[in-house]
Amino acid sequence: MKLIELTQTSSRCPAQWDGRREDGCPVYIRFRHGVLSVEIGPPKTNYIECGHDWDLWFEADGLGGFDDEMPIEQVCGLARLTLAEDLRPFTP
Repeated sequence: MKLIELTQTSSRCPAQWDGRREDGCPVYIRFRHGVLSVEIGPPKTNYIECGHDWDLWFEADGLGGFDDEMPIEQVCGLARLTLAEDLRPFTP
């Protein structure tokens, strides 16, 4: 899955990102307590509007030892995500 937008909303406890893939569907990525999950929402929505009623696209458990921190490069490798070439992940 290729992401065209990505913002890190928290760096740890949990590490999480909001993004959007090529078809406009929003993406929510979260790493907490050794569990990495990637959820996909319907087009033109965001995670707050839809609550937790999104499709689970990827989940991996037992990834402890990272203290709930994980760089986006590692997330992409584990979840088979790619970033658009011109994408510069935003961290507020």
